[in-house]
Amino acid sequence: MSAALFPKAVSVGVYSFPGFLHLIAAVLALLLGPCVLLLGRWGTRVHKGLGYAYLSSMAVMLLTAFGVYRVYHAFGIFHYAALLTTATLLVGMVPVLIKRPAPSWLTWGTTTACIGR
Repeated sequence: MSAALFPKAVSVGVYSFPGFLHLIAAVLALLLGPCVLLLGRWGTRVHKGLGYAYLSSMAVMLLTAFGVYRVYHAFGIFHYAALLTTATLLVGMVPVLIKRPAPSWLTWGTTTACIGR
């Protein structure tokens, strides 16, 4: 099925539709991550919009990571890394969701985001 939908994608190492979505979401997250930090002042609409776009691309990447089994044909080390990244992404979003950042919220958010990568 994926070969019919993405004939060129198969030739570059993407073997399934979840793998293709995973690749696109990962590249998008890699591009959006620095943009969140460098474009727009913190708290502005631009910053928030980029941040939620980054969060969405990370969520798609993490969800599709569990549909990719070509490397180990089972639950492998990259799936454990996806679980850890999911946890750090959620912890990093806590200050945003409760809208009452603690004095060190930036340190915790940045730390958890870096650990997740």
